[in-house]
Amino acid sequence: MHDMKMRELKVGDRVLVPCRIKEIHATEDYCNIMLESAAGRRPDGKKETISAINSAVTLKYNAEDAGKDGEQWRTLMMIDIADAFVLR
Repeated sequence: MHDMKMRELKVGDRVLVPCRIKEIHATEDYCNIMLESAAGRRPDGKKETISAINSAVTLKYNAEDAGKDGEQWRTLMMIDIADAFVLR
């Protein structure tokens, strides 16, 4: 298993999944969103859809966060991805 830069992944690694919000489903009690991956998967390049994730577990990319998570945020800035969320 490897990330989009072909770095090996293992259980317990923290990863960023660059995504754009495709849909927002908000109520008075919660807000769920549907995301589409910014990068295509291997081998066919099709983008992944992640649905019904609560917006409270996401982190919108902004310049103030750029220095907090090190290389991952700088990489996102270089490839011009607006939104991302962290999986633990």
